[in-house]
Amino acid sequence: MNKNKNLGRFDRFSERIKKKIFRGYRFKLKGELPSIFRTVLSWKQSILDSADSISISLLKIPEKLNSIQKSQKIFNKNISKQLTLSQNLASSAEQLNASVSSISSELSYMKQIAESTRDQTEESDQNMNACVVNTESLTYDSETLRDSNKKTYAQLIEFKKSLDEIHSFLGDIKEIAEQTNIMSINISIEAAHAKDYGKGLSVIAKEIFNMALNSKDLLKSISKTVNDIHEKFDSWKYHTEHQIQFIDDIVNRIGNIKNEIQNNRQFFNSTKLGMNNLTEMISEIHGNLNEINQAAKYVADNAANLASNSDTLISANEGIQEDSDHIYQLIKESVNIITTQNSIWLYEFIRSRRSDHIKCVLSVDESIQKNDPNLIPEINPRKCKMGLWYYSSVVTSFEQKEIHKKLEEPHRILHESARTIQEAIQRGDRTTARELYDELLNTFKKISKIFNEYEAYLEMKSLSRDI
Repeated sequence: MNKNKNLGRFDRFSERIKKKIFRGYRFKLKGELPSIFRTVLSWKQSILDSADSISISLLKIPEKLNSIQKSQKIFNKNISKQLTLSQNLASSAEQLNASVSSISSELSYMKQIAESTRDQTEESDQNMNACVVNTESLTYDSETLRDSNKKTYAQLIEFKKSLDEIHSFLGDIKEIAEQTNIMSINISIEAAHAKDYGKGLSVIAKEIFNMALNSKDLLKSISKTVNDIHEKFDSWKYHTEHQIQFIDDIVNRIGNIKNEIQNNRQFFNSTKLGMNNLTEMISEIHGNLNEINQAAKYVADNAANLASNSDTLISANEGIQEDSDHIYQLIKESVNIITTQNSIWLYEFIRSRRSDHIKCVLSVDESIQKNDPNLIPEINPRKCKMGLWYYSSVVTSFEQKEIHKKLEEPHRILHESARTIQEAIQRGDRTTARELYDELLNTFKKISKIFNEYEAYLEMKSLSRDI
């Protein structure tokens, strides 16, 4: 309180000095006093500038804290999700581990089946090889039998020709026998005519007749035998032809069987190769599953650790949130104390904000002249230095509150005018920008009057506290 009184007295003293100088009074300070006075004024300005910078920085902290708190909420939400995901990941990793173990067991069983199939295929291939040898031997024997039957068939054809020749000979013999019989009859007739002289001829004729008769009987017997052989030959020929055809069918079937065996051998070889590849693949997969199993265990352990760390981070973040809320409350209380209790500081603060907005108006004018919209300063009324203070302050005094609330609307309109001027410059519409600038000047005059009123109130409040 004494410090504030001293500052108030010093300000009033400095203001009196300035008034005397501006009124034309000749006021001379003797000795070291002018230097001391300038030094003190310099110190005062430095202190005010530093205090203003500190206060602005202090007023920016709540916005940063809000941003931090939002980030913390997002962080906390993400950490909670990460905690859930970590727990799910740990559970999934354990399930994966169990599944991998089950698959590994199934693969081991499949490997045994593949190896057994490969061995059986190898044995079947050997049996097929033996079948090939046997079929080749059977083919050779069948072809040999077929060739033998063909030779027999050829001999039967030759025998048929011989039978045909015999049958022809039998006709000749039959004719000779009939002629012999006629000759015996003729001799008998001649012997009868010769009577006693013809007895010898009669005996000869009788013998010739008997010979002809015997020849006829023998010819019948031979003809019957030849006919029987001829009939049997047709049966032999049919059976021989059928047997040759049957053997040809057997040879063809054996050839087909041989081809099928060869195809089966190729299938067995392909199956054996496939089983070998499958066995190697299963072994490789089994090795990969072991690596996956180890990785799953590693993931499960790390997920559990991550879940534990996430829980720790959530607790720590909640502590940071509480600390941020506490800091925010302290800053808010500090701003309120400065606004409601330290009228000297607020007086200098209001003067600095007047200076800021004078610079803002000048910058807008320069922006229009140079046609550069980037020269316009902050257009958000809540983010300029005065906005940071205005929207975070709490005024308790009724008289001050009446003046305080007058600032909001013209201050907001001033910044909106700056924004519309910036948009006009961006469009290249300098005429509109200049018209809007005139409105901005009128708005600043309103703010300036309110600044005057606010400063007068604060000055009187400081003097009344001083008396």
